[in-house]
Amino acid sequence: MRRMLWLLAALSWAASLWLCRQAEGYGNGIYVLLDRSLTGTEAADILEREGALEEPTGVCFYALGTNTYISCPDTGNSAKVTLVPVMGNPGLLGAQALTWRRGCVLDKATAQALFGTAEVGAQQVTVEEETQTALEVLPALTATTLASAENGDSLTHCVLADWAETEKAESFLLRHGLSGKILNFYPLLVFAKNACLLPLWAALLVLCNLIRKGNSRLGWLLLAAGAVFLASWVTVPKDAIPSLWSDFSFWGTWLQGLRENFLAIVTAYPGDWALQMERDMIQSVLCALAGTLFVAWGGRRKNHASAAH
Repeated sequence: MRRMLWLLAALSWAASLWLCRQAEGYGNGIYVLLDRSLTGTEAADILEREGALEEPTGVCFYALGTNTYISCPDTGNSAKVTLVPVMGNPGLLGAQALTWRRGCVLDKATAQALFGTAEVGAQQVTVEEETQTALEVLPALTATTLASAENGDSLTHCVLADWAETEKAESFLLRHGLSGKILNFYPLLVFAKNACLLPLWAALLVLCNLIRKGNSRLGWLLLAAGAVFLASWVTVPKDAIPSLWSDFSFWGTWLQGLRENFLAIVTAYPGDWALQMERDMIQSVLCALAGTLFVAWGGRRKNHASAAH
């Protein structure tokens, strides 16, 4: 039974690491809900001005369109999707193919409904009476189609490259006369990454407790060395380090900012890509907690067995 618990702990820990890595892959940017919509022409002008800077910020403007029908002329099949027009760097939303070619990117379920297969090979589809080329398939939780934006499209969101740089998002908005609600998922990712260490902390405590019964000094030494090693893997958000340690008001302001950011993320919906990231982070934390419980349970059974002998 004890071996089974330790095996489950190891599997849960591995799953938490994998899910956290998945979440990090989805969340390669900071989302902004713009206070006013931009036309495709305005967005293109901002992208041109930003690209002329010495250190431009990677950005993709997009909108969460209403539900519409997309059809395939060859098969006659159609599917209802949420159309997301994008402009800029669509790779920030996972649509790498739209970076170098105009067309659309489908979710797996939509591709299956239209073509009878989840694979696409430049098939033609009709989106709002316009023929476009299906370039690739992306994983999605909802029926979503990303398509190259036109000049007349209304774009209400943007996503910026680079984790943790909330200041960069604020500078970008100020530089181009924009404003909006900034959603920074980095603090949640940091929480998920640090949660992945919980099973290791639990295993360290169990191991040290067993060794300490036979050799107290060795147990404490192992605990200290293990704690230093695991502490080196703890991720600290960049904005959690004050410029002046004597600034005691910093922590209150920082915690208030975390609270406001969390509430903004909970109440807003920046799109399917962010939703997948949230799902993976939640599942990662749950797996880490499960692994910690399995370690604690396995260690407790070991202690009971030792006491019985």
